[in-house]
Formats: sequence, structure tokens, C-alpha cells
Amino acid sequence: MPAFNRAFRFGDGLFETILIRAGQPACWSQHLARLAKGMQALGLQAPEDAAAWHARLADEVAAQWKQAGRPAFARARLHVYRDGGGAYLPETDQAVAAVEVAAYPGDPWLQAQPAPLCWWPEGALSLTPWSGCKTSNALPYILASRYARAQGASDALIAGPGGQLAEAAASNVLICAGGRWHTPWLASGRLDGILLRRVLEAMARLGMPCEERRIAAEETRHCESLWLCNTQRGLYPARSLDGRPLDLSEVSLVRVREAIRQMPA
Repeated sequence: MPAFNRAFRFGDGLFETILIRAGQPACWSQHLARLAKGMQALGLQAPEDAAAWHARLADEVAAQWKQAGRPAFARARLHVYRDGGGAYLPETDQAVAAVEVAAYPGDPWLQAQPAPLCWWPEGALSLTPWSGCKTSNALPYILASRYARAQGASDALIAGPGGQLAEAAASNVLICAGGRWHTPWLASGRLDGILLRRVLEAMARLGMPCEERRIAAEETRHCESLWLCNTQRGLYPARSLDGRPLDLSEVSLVRVREAIRQMPA
């Protein structure tokens, strides 16, 4: 990957982070589908037909996993960015891909601990055609994470348009209020999280539906429980929000986790 590519210079690119278990990338097709959606939004063109390109990416992930020593758990990161030079007007829309694989010391889903959270007060996400995808411009998440660390928190909630809840810096969010579960809708500007989709499917199967809707920030001040989820850490509870303790009962959480693990990859 050239040091001064357009992702580095302008944030002109996308990425996907994929959990690898026993050599198998989890939710591979879903990650590729979200990547394709992001490429369409950014006007990036794949270097060859989709099937051949996806097969080449899979081969590279497998090769790097083997080079890493065939770890039981690993993380694959796919970088896709616009090739060529130019300034704000690019010379080409051809996409270039790069892959990196790094081992985890153990199952990252078992290492996630209940997280103290805070609200990030200094910015908000916007709703765009690419807001549901992972772009190379991650400044809001970086600044929110720095703020959380300064507050002694593990993660920070981020607002979307009009101050509504969007997501956390590193995860999608679900809240339980009045015994009912809710998660921000895509109109909040949140990531279209791949594990979140599985969580919602599992909850529906278990008879505990979760409504996707606009969630006012104030609702988080009174919720009983708050869950976080992403593909690298799994599904785990928040311990507190801005110092207010949250319910850590894991009965429902364990049921949802088990239902997710039984889903086909």
C-alpha cells in the first residue's frame, strides 16, 4: 500500500474489519455486501468482476492468516481506496484493495468486559449515503474515544442529527427502557452494523423484539440497560452511563449470545 494513497491523504476509501475463527472469516458475505454498498456510494469501481475480486480478497486473507501462524482467532482488515493521484478531483475511480491480518491472543468475545460509558458532547454524526459504511475518515470516533478515555470511560455515545442517539464510538447500541428494547434507526447516521443485524434477528426469534427508531438522547438518561455490539467484541453490557449504574443482569444477554453463535456464518 503506497504511503501517500488517497485514503491517507483525503480519507477517500473504506474498510471492513472481520473476525476470523479457526481460519473462517465470520459473516464474510455480509462484510462484502456492505463494502460494495460503500463503494457504490463513493463511486469506486472494482478492478474486476465482483466474484473474481471477492475470491482474490478471500485468498489473500487465507494466505495472511496462515503466515500469522494459523491462530484460533484473528482480525482481518480490508482496505479499499481510490487509486491514482489528483486532489479533491481524483484522476480515476479505480479501486485498490489491501489486506492485513493480525492474531488475537484468545476469543475476543470472551474478553469483553462491562463498559463504563459517557456521552461525547463535542460533535455529532451526519446522515449521508455512506454513513452506514466504514469510511477511512474516522475523526468523530477517534475524538469521541479520546474524550471517553479522559473521562475514565471505555466508550462514548455519539449523537446523530438533531441530537438523537446514533451509536458508540466503537459499537452499535441497544437500550432497554420500560422493559422494551430499542436501537437507533439508520437515519441517525449510525453504522449499519453486521453484528447488530444478527442481534436483532436473534432477539426476534427469542420473543424479545427490538424496535429500530429515533431515540432521543434524554431517553438514555433513564434506560435500565444498555448493550453494545460489534463483530470484534461481540455483544456485551454497559456498566454505567455518565456515572449512573445500569442493570448488568445477563440472563437475556446470554440467551441472545447463544442464539447468535448458533446462526450460520
